[in-house]
Amino acid sequence: MKLTQNCVIGNAAKGQDGKIIIGDNFFLGSNSCVIGDALVIGDNVVVGAMTFVNKDIPDNYRVVTEKSMKYTEKSGSGNEAQPVG
Repeated sequence: MKLTQNCVIGNAAKGQDGKIIIGDNFFLGSNSCVIGDALVIGDNVVVGAMTFVNKDIPDNYRVVTEKSMKYTEKSGSGNEAQPVG
């Protein structure tokens, strides 16, 4: 198992008994979270940076959260934003 900086593996705190089971050869990217009361993460799983996991992941999967950045440009008044691109 390899964990990078600012990772969290924890219980969802819903008052249920349970545990998170993590298989062999697991990698958790920076700023990622695995949260749940009873999760099973398979063998050879890679979780990309800034990804939130709250469901089971089967063996040999790579999980990433696609993010898009939206740029806006301020108008002359400074109160309105206009999309760019």
